[in-house]
Amino acid sequence: ELVKHHNFRIGVVMGGTNRAEEARNLAKGCTILIATPGRLLDHLQNTEHFLYKNLACLILDEADRILDVGFEEEMKQILRLLPKKRQSMLFTATLNDRTRALAKEALRTECLRVGVDDKELAATVDSLEQGVRCLPAERRFSVLYTFLKKNRKRKVMVFMSSCLEVKFYYELLNYIDLPVMAIHGKQKQAKRTQTFFQFGSAESATLLCTDVAARGLDIRGLTGLSSTIRPTIPRSTFTELVARTRRASGRALLMLRDHELSFLVYLRAAKVRVTSTSSAGRSDIQTQLEKLVEKNYYLCRSAQEAYKGFVRAYASHALKKCFAVERLDLKAAAKNFGLAVPPLVDLDVRASGKASARRRVHGGATGPGAAIKFKKSGQRKAQNNKSDPRERRLKAIYDALDAGNNKKAIQEAEKVLRKEAGDSLCAKALRALALLRYGRLDEATAAASEVERVDTSEESVLQAMTYFYKESHRLDLIAAMYERAVQQQPKSEDLLTSLFMAHVRVLDHKKQQLTAAKLHRLAPSKNPYYFWSVMSVLMQATECGGELASKMLLPLAAKMAEAFRDRMNAEAEVQLYLMVLEMQERFEDCLATLDGPLSSLLSPQSTEMTRQQRMGYLEKLGRKQELADARWEDLTTEPNDWA
Repeated sequence: ELVKHHNFRIGVVMGGTNRAEEARNLAKGCTILIATPGRLLDHLQNTEHFLYKNLACLILDEADRILDVGFEEEMKQILRLLPKKRQSMLFTATLNDRTRALAKEALRTECLRVGVDDKELAATVDSLEQGVRCLPAERRFSVLYTFLKKNRKRKVMVFMSSCLEVKFYYELLNYIDLPVMAIHGKQKQAKRTQTFFQFGSAESATLLCTDVAARGLDIRGLTGLSSTIRPTIPRSTFTELVARTRRASGRALLMLRDHELSFLVYLRAAKVRVTSTSSAGRSDIQTQLEKLVEKNYYLCRSAQEAYKGFVRAYASHALKKCFAVERLDLKAAAKNFGLAVPPLVDLDVRASGKASARRRVHGGATGPGAAIKFKKSGQRKAQNNKSDPRERRLKAIYDALDAGNNKKAIQEAEKVLRKEAGDSLCAKALRALALLRYGRLDEATAAASEVERVDTSEESVLQAMTYFYKESHRLDLIAAMYERAVQQQPKSEDLLTSLFMAHVRVLDHKKQQLTAAKLHRLAPSKNPYYFWSVMSVLMQATECGGELASKMLLPLAAKMAEAFRDRMNAEAEVQLYLMVLEMQERFEDCLATLDGPLSSLLSPQSTEMTRQQRMGYLEKLGRKQELADARWEDLTTEPNDWA
């Protein structure tokens, strides 16, 4: 819109797009070039016909963010390559030693400094309504769900603290028929751009994102905003978050826990006006969320990873006075992800003393059964209250990967390998993953080969390599890797569970069934393992068909299900039993199951499906009068449902 009445030729270069096409456009020349640091440096160094000696003006926007995501070295190289005789402008929301150093290198000594009026009465506009809700930790999702349901006809942005949180809630909300969009660092650039334009052009929509989207995005018509994160810098980050709603005189909502209310003092000091609002949420949502996550394996795994990402983000918060992980109720926080039991999270936390560290491990302020595992780096370092440098360095790699900054992840991994003389297998695996995501495929393959030569059962290495193989579309290698790990620890429930899912991905139903049987022998009291075993036999029968299925596999599945019948305690188990009976054409037994005690396990949400199943069985049995009665009852009960 700005240049449509001018003859300017605009160029754009950024990572994740077609480099060859960019090079062709640069060779043709352009008046204005918009670029990200990494890709710009690449073209400056390697694109033959890119002429930049006549550069008149250089603008560095969001300079603090450029440095935060690890482009400091690239910026120095870019400034050395560009002509010195030019006009330069640098824009930054925060001014610290690093931004001052960049400004000193990019600008002339006699540069003009222009800043905001620090004496202004407020950091945000008067037309912006900013509310804060103090919520118990376990009620945050129910309030968020209610908020989004009420604002379905508006344009809303929801800010979260990690990519994994955004990914999980995107999957969850769309699964329960509350459509949302998502932008996070694990997406390809093309996908993020597409989602941004879709959200920008929509009259009403909900966008989930991390606080990276708080700056640099200009979205019109935005009327609502909900922040479930804790802003790191009151004056800049939070103000930038709520600024997304300025143009529409919209509303912003910040959710805080009881122990986080001291953050309001920082907001007032930063001249951000907030008012308290009432908090209402549907009380039945939490129970439904936990049931849904428990029954859906993939959603459950996503919830666990999102919870871990949330806790790590919380623990890394700079404002420890307000957001101390020691005071976080982990069980209550896990409920927002539908998890009754919080999974273990490896953290490096500095304690004020031994008693404090011991209290957190055993519960204390974080509640009974707290699921944070505090890393120890040897008795001597524990006595000195010093955290393990190796764990700190690995955390920097994880943070860079979570933020989608693969270049920085590579740099951090290489730092760890240099300091540890290449002994860190986890750093090697994470480096291979970062190289793959950065597009350096040959180097990624070579790095992964180094890891593959060492048999390990270390969870962090296995997880990193699982992501690597998934994104390389080599799912068969995940199963092979976990088979080697199980050989080292044959009684590890976690490793066997991961091996089972690896076989599911490659449709190896026989190995899947054998692994499920091992899990059941290891933990006979856990129903899901037996359920997995029956399901695997059924899948084998479906796949092979013929006499092997009808004479051996289906009768075996039926026998296993019958033996399991008295122990069933979940709807999915009943539905699997019905499927076995259907495949054997035992429709009388199907009807008896729907009329028997097992029907109490079927949820109210599946009532319609159960009615349809019953009518299908009656039709198969030729019981026409009962079928007619059932259809008449169905029609009178739901007169408007003609499906």
